[in-house]
Amino acid sequence: MDLPGIIAASLLVISALTAAIAGVVCIITVIATIGIKKDHRHQTKHIYSYGGDAGADHYRLNIDHHMVNVQEPEEKKFPESDDLDEWRKEWKDMRTEKKRLHMEQDEKLKEEKEHGKKEAKEPKERDGLENIENVVKSNPNSLPIKDLLMNKLAGQIPSTSRNEGVKRADEDSENPNQSRLGGISSHNEGRVDPKLHPMKFLLPPVLEIDNDGDKHSDDSGTFMAYKRPHVASYYKNETKQSQDHKDEEKKEVRPYFNGLAGKFINMSPETIVLYWEGGTSTMQIAVVNPFQAVGTATFPGHRFILAPSYNGKIPENEIRARFHIIDKTINLYVYDPLADGTRKASDVFKNKNDRRLYRLHRQNIEFGKVYKKFTGRSWLGFYPTQKQPFHNMWDADYFGQEHWVASPETQFISAPPDDVLDHVNPHALRNHPADDQPRPLAEYRAPGPYNNMTLKVLSCAPRVFEIKNFLSPSEVDHIIHMATGIKLSLSTTSGDGSIRGSLSEETKTRTSYNSWVRRERSPIIDAVYRRAADVMRIDESLMRARNKNERPDLSYSSSAVEDLQLVHYDKGQQYTAHHDFGYANTEDQYQSARFATLLIYLNEGMKGGETGFPRWRNGHDQNELLVRPEAGKAVLFYSSLPDGNLDDLSQHAAKPLIGGEKWLINLWTWDPIRS
Repeated sequence: MDLPGIIAASLLVISALTAAIAGVVCIITVIATIGIKKDHRHQTKHIYSYGGDAGADHYRLNIDHHMVNVQEPEEKKFPESDDLDEWRKEWKDMRTEKKRLHMEQDEKLKEEKEHGKKEAKEPKERDGLENIENVVKSNPNSLPIKDLLMNKLAGQIPSTSRNEGVKRADEDSENPNQSRLGGISSHNEGRVDPKLHPMKFLLPPVLEIDNDGDKHSDDSGTFMAYKRPHVASYYKNETKQSQDHKDEEKKEVRPYFNGLAGKFINMSPETIVLYWEGGTSTMQIAVVNPFQAVGTATFPGHRFILAPSYNGKIPENEIRARFHIIDKTINLYVYDPLADGTRKASDVFKNKNDRRLYRLHRQNIEFGKVYKKFTGRSWLGFYPTQKQPFHNMWDADYFGQEHWVASPETQFISAPPDDVLDHVNPHALRNHPADDQPRPLAEYRAPGPYNNMTLKVLSCAPRVFEIKNFLSPSEVDHIIHMATGIKLSLSTTSGDGSIRGSLSEETKTRTSYNSWVRRERSPIIDAVYRRAADVMRIDESLMRARNKNERPDLSYSSSAVEDLQLVHYDKGQQYTAHHDFGYANTEDQYQSARFATLLIYLNEGMKGGETGFPRWRNGHDQNELLVRPEAGKAVLFYSSLPDGNLDDLSQHAAKPLIGGEKWLINLWTWDPIRS
C-alpha cells in the first residue's frame, strides 16, 4: 500500500474514534444533569426554580417558616423523547405548571396568615366598640366620632396618637421626629391650606451698602402668601336659596372700630424711644433698640415721635422721626437714617454687622411692598426669617363650621383628695399612659375613654372658635384654688356674677387679680395642658421641656407655651383692644411670637365682661363680635395667619365689667418656640 493510502486509512480510523468518544460524553452529560436536577430539587425545600425562556434557573428564597411543611406538587418525570425540540417544549410546559402551583400555595398561605391576624384582632375590636358606645352615650352629638372611631378600629384610618403602643418618651422610637398628636380629630394633618397662593418677587438691591448692586440669595423667589377669600364664602351655612341670592349682594361691611396695629422700626445703630404725642405732652411707649421694632395698638389721629430718652420736653433737633397716623391701612412706620439722602452709610454704620442688619430691614420693607400688593395686607413679619407656622391651624371657612376632637384627657368630675394632688414630676410628665390606657386618677374622672370637644367657628377673619364645656366644674374650682387658695364653687354663683362667701369678701378690696399656674402644679393642671394640646392639634411634648430622645428633629428643647395665667376682673375694669403678639428680635432665627390664645372662662352670669373682636370681617354687622363668658367654655383664636404673617385682625378686648366679677385663664402658645 502506498503512502497516500496509508494516510487516508489512518484518518478514517481517527474520525471514527473521535465520533465514538463524543457520543459517550454526551450520554454521560445528560445522565449527570438529570441526577443533579433531581437531587437539587429534593434537597432545597425553601428554594424554588422559575424557568425563563432560555431555560436559565432563577431562584426565589422564601424565609417564611410556614413554608417548611408545605407539600411539594406532584413530581413530573422528565419527558422521554428523541426529538430535541419537542423535549424542550414539554420541559418548559412542565416548569411553567410547577411555577403556577407554587404561586397558588403562596397565595393560600398568605390568606391563612391574614385570617390568623384577623382572629387575633377581633377581641380587641370588641373592647374598642364597647368603649365607642360609652363615648356616644356620654356625648349625644358624637355620631361623627363614632364613625371615625369605628373606621380607626377597622384599620381604615392611620392613628396619630402621641402615645399609641407601649413606647414612652424616654425610649427609642421608630420615628422620633414625628409629631405625636393625642386622640383623634376631624383635622386633616399635613393638609396645605388652599388659600395659600404662590407670590413671586424680585427685590431691588440696597445700593447704599451693596457693592455695584450685589445680588443675594434672598433677593428673589416664590412665597406662599395667604389670600383671604371673599366674605360671601363665610355664609355657607345659609340655605341654598338664600345663598344663591346673597352671593351676588354680600359685601364686606366696614366695622365701626377703626383701630390697627402700629409697627415702629428703628433702622439706626442708636437706641431711641417711641413716644405718644398728645398736644403739649408726650408719653413714653417703649424703648426701641438698634435695628429692632416695637408695636402698639393705635388709631387714625394718633401722633408718635422717635427720639432719645428725655425726662422733660424733647428738643426739636433731637427728634429722629415724627409719625401721624392717618390711613388705617398703613401699619409700618420706619426711621431710616439714610432716607433723606443727607447722610452716607459710611457715616452711620461703623461696622459690617450694622450694614448687614440695615440691609435686612430694607429687604424686609421691599418684600412687604410686594406682599401688600398681592394680598392687600401689610407685612408685619420679618422676611426671609418668617416662615409658615410650625403648629397646626384649624380652618375657619364659614360661620358655624364645626370641627371635633376626641381627647383621651377626660374631665375630672369630682375632686381628688389633696394628698394625691401633688406636683407632677418631669418623669411622669414624659411617661404618660398611652391613649388607650386609663388616665391618672381615673376614678375621679368622667367614664369612657374619650372627651368629645366641638370647635365652632365664630369668626373667619380673624379665626375665632368657641369650645363649650372645655373644663368641668371640678376643674374650674381646682384652678382657682391652686392660684388663690380660695375654693370657687359654680353652684354658689348668683345671677349678677358675684361669688358669695369667702371669695366675695376676699375680692372686695382687690381691683384685679393676676396669678400664674405652672403645668406640673397638679395632675389636673397637667390634664388641662394635655387637653389643650389635643384641641389645638399640637404635640403635647412641645408644651413642656423635653429630654434628648424627644423630637430630636428640633434644635431646641424648651416649651412653646407660657404658664397658665389666671385673671380676675372687678366691676368697672376692662382691657381695651389690643393684640397678643409682639415683634421678635431682628436676629431671632425663629422669629418667635405668640401664635394662639386659648382663653377659658371660669364663671358666668356677670353683666358686661364679654370678649370683643371689633375688627371681625363679615357682611352683615358693623358692630364687634361679642363672646359671652360661660363657665368652662374656651375661646381659641390665632394671632398668626397661615403664611406666617401676624394677623392684625386678631385685635380683641375685654369689655367693661358692669356688674359682678369675672375670672378666666389664658394659655398662650408661641410659634415655634417661646422667646
